[in-house]
Amino acid sequence: MRKRLIIVFIIGFLMMGIGGGIAFAEFSSFRYGGNIQLGGEMATVKLQQTVPEDAEEIIIWPYGYRLDRIQVVEDSSLAKDEITVEVTCNTDNIKPFMDEQEDSEEEAGTEVPKKSVFVLGYTGYDSSDGVSEFFQVKDEILESIKNRTIYTYSYDDVDRVVIKVSSDRAGRISIN
Repeated sequence: MRKRLIIVFIIGFLMMGIGGGIAFAEFSSFRYGGNIQLGGEMATVKLQQTVPEDAEEIIIWPYGYRLDRIQVVEDSSLAKDEITVEVTCNTDNIKPFMDEQEDSEEEAGTEVPKKSVFVLGYTGYDSSDGVSEFFQVKDEILESIKNRTIYTYSYDDVDRVVIKVSSDRAGRISIN
């Protein structure tokens, strides 16, 4: 009886090894197909603001944006008092905005440098319940398995943010 159990165990172990080898060989035949953006196409939205001439510091508070996707770039074609923000985003889901805020830092009896404070944010349009996105991903995955291709699926609302300022103002911008 014991010999039969040992033989069955060894046969099972060998079959698992063969099955694992076949699965690995099948998986190795797949190729990587890149990134697929779900939920709509990305588009670039351009926002412009005017900065007072006497502003010594420009502070931008990004709400809802990842800081590693924000880049400040010098643009010699802009006037000294202009800021242009280009947000590459899924315009089906969000609408970016930029508003000027009052600077609340005032110290009694001392002269505080003039600051311009802007809030960079977005409003969202979440009209789905998530079921349609689930079935879209399911269909994409099944189709890619049939084609022996693996993709990276992402559902980001914001791809990147580029803040363009004149070369005179580039050193005066801070992102908080």
